[in-house]
Amino acid sequence: MKLTFKFLFWLCFLALNALALSPAPYLPPLEIFDWWDKAQHAIAFGVLAVLAVLAYPEASRLRIALLLIGQGVLIEVLQYFG
Repeated sequence: MKLTFKFLFWLCFLALNALALSPAPYLPPLEIFDWWDKAQHAIAFGVLAVLAVLAYPEASRLRIALLLIGQGVLIEVLQYFG
């Protein structure tokens, strides 16, 4: 069962990064702060966090959280320069 969670975690990890870093058509912002975009990020990283805890129960939750925060920051940096 743990192998299944590891597979799902890495599949979601790769999909999240591919979607986050793929070019998207330009859509003019309708609001100053786009809540749906933030909700999508929260849902994606929430699912990734749950899968990480299930796939790697021996890892501390603090470590998982810090690594996922670092991944989120890295995605933002790559999006800025990309």
